[in-house]
Amino acid sequence: MGASRPIRYPPSVFWGSGPAFRALRMPGRWAPVAISAAAVCVVTACGGNPPAPKAPIATTLAAGSAALRQRDYWAAQQLFLQVIRRDPRQAAAYYDLGLAYQDQDNYRGALRAYASAQRLDENFVPAIYNSAVLYSRADPQLAMFLYRKAISLRPDSPTAYLNLGLLEAGRGPRLRDQAEKDLARAVRLEPSLEGRIPGPLRSALNTPGRSGSAKSR
Repeated sequence: MGASRPIRYPPSVFWGSGPAFRALRMPGRWAPVAISAAAVCVVTACGGNPPAPKAPIATTLAAGSAALRQRDYWAAQQLFLQVIRRDPRQAAAYYDLGLAYQDQDNYRGALRAYASAQRLDENFVPAIYNSAVLYSRADPQLAMFLYRKAISLRPDSPTAYLNLGLLEAGRGPRLRDQAEKDLARAVRLEPSLEGRIPGPLRSALNTPGRSGSAKSR
């Protein structure tokens, strides 16, 4: 059975009084946002002028998120690190830094950043979810544990059910029934995900009378 690549949590998290991340989205990037000259000057002093007053943390995070969407990873990392230096309690900055590392295949750096976000907020669902994505191949048991934790905190997360079900299906007959239930749940929450399920599993989900049938309610 061909393995389907796990769907990553979307970029990115903006600073706020509470968890400000978006709900799970389908694969693909959000529309790029150009970085203004003022935002670039947040990273380093411009010209020979005296240093400008520091931008608010929310502005710096937003500039970093814009750089991340533009795939300007160096600028994004510098902006997120600047936020962390100014306020080490910003879980969103660690999470966004993890996204920048993950997009560059720096998985160790990403996991460290996500772990830092979770130390500040143990229920930070995007960091839990993306850690599960990164552990999917190296440590499937840990990945499944993390997906289940993400689901317990946010039960309406279709791609968490999808990724978990695919991992369970790959563990053999013992978890097959649970895999079908989780995959069926993913499809009920987001029908377009059915196309990401390998053929044999997809056929089982649509078999009348199966406990995990995607058509059952």
